[in-house]
Amino acid sequence: MQCDKAFGNGLFKIKMDKNILREKYKDLRDSLNTDLKKIYEQKLLENFKKLDLENFHNFFIYNSFKSEADTSLIINFLINAKKNVFLPKIEENNMFFIKYSGENNLFKNKFGILEPDGEKTYEKPDICIIPLLAADLKGNRLGYGGGYYDRFLKGTDCLKAGLMFSFQITDKLFKQDFDVPLDILITEKNLIRIKQNG
Repeated sequence: MQCDKAFGNGLFKIKMDKNILREKYKDLRDSLNTDLKKIYEQKLLENFKKLDLENFHNFFIYNSFKSEADTSLIINFLINAKKNVFLPKIEENNMFFIKYSGENNLFKNKFGILEPDGEKTYEKPDICIIPLLAADLKGNRLGYGGGYYDRFLKGTDCLKAGLMFSFQITDKLFKQDFDVPLDILITEKNLIRIKQNG
């Protein structure tokens, strides 16, 4: 019983620590100067282009929200490059993706994030670009706490990329069993390839 209690307290502490970190990195991102943010976002796009894009056809990405790095630059670039772009839609505790051409109607979900109208895709992602609040250099990601991406990515073998500003890189994050690590971090400074189990 004492072991169970200690284990439970440990999980509670991890959850509290994660919530503190979420607030910290959200505040940092919110405080980024608007003009500087636009410069960083352009550099993010240029570093994204350094990926071997010829080998990728299906890009699963997200519509940015609030102070997140603007993903519309990447989405528009991919559409113009004739790539297949898919955006997420949330239903209850699940997330699935819908093909996006730039002409789909977009609606706000319960979080205020724009989602596309259309049918669920059964295409497999070649690369999935994932939202986050912070990440470490081992690919551990601090998300928003909903677990949507961890559930979706379980069992997929696509390249998993975190799109972020360089100040969102942090020291080692605590990894839980259900966390799916990233393969690449894309920042305004560089493109960082993660060496898993290294």
